[in-house]
Amino acid sequence: MEEALRLQPAMASRKLLVLAFIRAYVARWGGSPSISEIAEGTGSSRSGVKASLRVLEAERLIFRRPGARGIVLPDRLAEALCELRKAGYIVDDDIVRGPAPPPMEPVLDFDPGQD
Repeated sequence: MEEALRLQPAMASRKLLVLAFIRAYVARWGGSPSISEIAEGTGSSRSGVKASLRVLEAERLIFRRPGARGIVLPDRLAEALCELRKAGYIVDDDIVRGPAPPPMEPVLDFDPGQD
């Protein structure tokens, strides 16, 4: 990216700076940045970036796959579930509920008017 991101008062930690960089990179380029690109873009060391990535992965704010560009952002549902868990809500992983289906019309299999 053209200009390195810098830690601002709104960002409480280096991990949030790294997360902001990853989100901006993915939005712009459509793929994952390398650790070197994150380090350069945030003005951090590679070891500092690696430590931040471990924390972000443990908090489920990112997922990692093998490979040089294996950082994956969770989808919006996964991110919302993570935030709910942090707030103290109990969320079942095996139950995903969407909007209720429309009510069904009753179907009669017997019509008393016919002989």
